[in-house]
Amino acid sequence: MPESKSEKSIVMTGGTAGFGLIALEMVAQATDAPIIVGARDRTRIPDTIKDRVIIQPLDLGSRRSVAAFCEAVADVGPVGQLTLNAGLSPRKLKTTEDGFDRAFQVNYLSNFEIVHRLSEVLEPEAGIVITSSGTHDPEEKTPPPPPRHANANLLAHPSSDPDLDKIGGRAAARSYTASKLCSTMLSLELARRRPRGTSISFDPGLVPGTSLTREFPQWLVKLLIPIMSRTMPRDRTSTLSASATALAYLMAGRSLVGANGDYVAMRGGYPIVTAPSELARNDEARQRLWSDSKQLLEIN
Repeated sequence: MPESKSEKSIVMTGGTAGFGLIALEMVAQATDAPIIVGARDRTRIPDTIKDRVIIQPLDLGSRRSVAAFCEAVADVGPVGQLTLNAGLSPRKLKTTEDGFDRAFQVNYLSNFEIVHRLSEVLEPEAGIVITSSGTHDPEEKTPPPPPRHANANLLAHPSSDPDLDKIGGRAAARSYTASKLCSTMLSLELARRRPRGTSISFDPGLVPGTSLTREFPQWLVKLLIPIMSRTMPRDRTSTLSASATALAYLMAGRSLVGANGDYVAMRGGYPIVTAPSELARNDEARQRLWSDSKQLLEIN
């Protein structure tokens, strides 16, 4: 990547493993801008870039941690680029210390809160990249069960959902796909609310070797990945290198594809602009999700 200069900071979550780490390394080498990385485990940042990044503790399953992280980011100065790449695919439903479904909070609600808390230091022209997943779209027919809805209250408290799956593993898988639907809707809604900025949702494809499935036994992951690859369209599988390169160029604002409001997905190893799910494109549903998320977090 060609080098660039900027005094505005780059903020990233999900930069300690998988394609996120590779993208972070690429961006760190290509710019002299301050780079702030939220991490649960600071030791996972390689020594080769530790001098280039500011590592701040961040547990997306804790509102206290999110608040402290955002305060630290604000202390550094204006934010020119925000990448929300962190996420997890749960093996079973769990509740966080805040009382929310863990996957929903980690994959979506904390992203919403970070954007809100950083609103005063986020430059009007700032770029925002939120990692999505093709699993959010029923039309993709991916192996995980697709989301049934984007009702924030039911997703935050799945035990209150009358349609909750009886099988625990299936309920957990659906909580993941629903959280990715919500993150996609967040990106599209941000594009509408921030017309001077660039808000893009990014589908990295099926990428073996990430830490997304860290709660599953590795033998099971190695067994399932080939099966999933064969049950999905061939061009939906990507590599760490390809998805990382696409993400790095989106982060740096130098991608050849992707404008404000776009859904960028890896297809055949390359990023293209395509359409997200029908529900994600529903203006009324997105505005309802925004309003309900504010109520969950008691935001005025």
